[in-house]
This record gives sequence, structure tokens and C-alpha cells, in this order.
Amino acid sequence: MRLLALALILASGTAVAADPADAGLENYPLTMANVRKMAAAYEALDAAAKKNPAIAERLAQDDGTTNLAQLIAKCEGDPAIKAALASAGISARDAVLTQAALATAAGALYLQQQTGESPAGPPAAIANLAFYQQHLAELEPIGQRLQKLDILQPAEDEEGEDPADD
Repeated sequence: MRLLALALILASGTAVAADPADAGLENYPLTMANVRKMAAAYEALDAAAKKNPAIAERLAQDDGTTNLAQLIAKCEGDPAIKAALASAGISARDAVLTQAALATAAGALYLQQQTGESPAGPPAAIANLAFYQQHLAELEPIGQRLQKLDILQPAEDEEGEDPADD
């Protein structure tokens, strides 16, 4: 189900801003409060998955979720995810859109650095890029913590290789 990591993939290019499946990403403003809550929820879910193999197995499954609206619905429908989000005080929508908006802003910053061109897009996306740049010192340690979570690691195929390497 790799629900949480999917938001990063979707935000990096497959979620179209004008598409209702983006669940409001084009207008979603980032806040440090939601970033901290999202991180706390993912850390709580990672701890729950380590204690309960059934949760870990469920989270590791690829269920074919293809857009942010579906991802939010999956998170709202899973008791373990819902509990982790509630314990951190964040909704499934805010957790997924925060992660997606962060990934989009990081991608925009990378493109800006590579091309030297200012990014174009909806006002919220431009504001989120500015937010990302302004809060980078706070965001980097949070990102480092999240990278260590088992639930956010890419799934390995049967031979133990990362499918992204193919």
C-alpha cells in the first residue's frame, strides 16, 4: 500500500494541477505546523508498523492508488493510519497534501537551481517554493528523520532489488 511514499511520486509530476484527483494540491499552502504534525504522524505509524507485522505488511502492499484523492481516501479508511494521524492532530488530507506540496516545492527548487529560471505555476505553488526555501534549515532535519522510517522506504522486489533500479 505504500500510501505515504506515493504522495512524493504523485507530486513529482503525475498529479495534474487542474485535475480533481489532485485533491486541492494546486491551492494548498504549506505551514510548519502541518509539516511537524505530518512528520509526527508518520513516525507514530512507523512505530505501530514495527510493533504489528500486519500493519507493516498492509503498508508495504502496492494497491494501485494513482492519485492524491485516492491516497487520502485510503489513509482515511485504514485504522492504523487514521489513528497515527489523529494522534498527531492532522487530517489525512492535510498529511498527504503537506507531503505532496513539500515534494513539489523541492522539485521546483531543484529545477530552478538547474535551469536558473523562476518557476511558473499557481500562486500557492510559488508561495510553497518560497516557504520551502525560507524554512529549509528546519525542513532538512525533518526530512532526514523521515528518510529513516521503514514505512517510507521503497519496496524491494522478490530478489531483494529496488524495482526503481530496473
